[in-house]
Amino acid sequence: FYSFTMKGGLVKHESDIFISNGLGFSLDNKKMYYMDTLKYRVDQYCVDAKTGSRRFEKTIIDFKKADIPGAPDGMTVDAGGHIWVACVFGSQVIQVKPETGKVLQKIVFPKCTQITSVTFGGAKWDELYVTSANLPEGFPGFEHTAGAPEAGATYRVTGLSAKGFTPFEFDMDL
Repeated sequence: FYSFTMKGGLVKHESDIFISNGLGFSLDNKKMYYMDTLKYRVDQYCVDAKTGSRRFEKTIIDFKKADIPGAPDGMTVDAGGHIWVACVFGSQVIQVKPETGKVLQKIVFPKCTQITSVTFGGAKWDELYVTSANLPEGFPGFEHTAGAPEAGATYRVTGLSAKGFTPFEFDMDL
């Protein structure tokens, strides 16, 4: 895990990371949500935007202990502060309450196993966009995913009780 500042450059904070995925922040920007897909969990860190420091606080949800199919991949945060996690090789997206780790709802995609990422969009931020992968047949280690009829699709989910919010903006002079 690295941080970068124009004055300090690149700083290494953590190693032993396999597939870095799913980065998000709490609505007050004091918590960072992070997942390493091959560790099968969503972790929460306390962060300080001024200093750039972070420290591990807790595991929000462990997919293996909670018996959730697949592994965490991409994620987003809704306007209510809940996290939405794409479950790669699990055919679903889950909404999780970060304070408790409770799964609030599941959206299942029965014709697609490789759900990869999720984000809110639309004019009112009330549409959930879900992406998937289409790994070719014979792709090493992923033979069980070949032949899913909707692999590679992008879905638009409507009618949810949750909404997203205007994304963060920044301007960096190089």
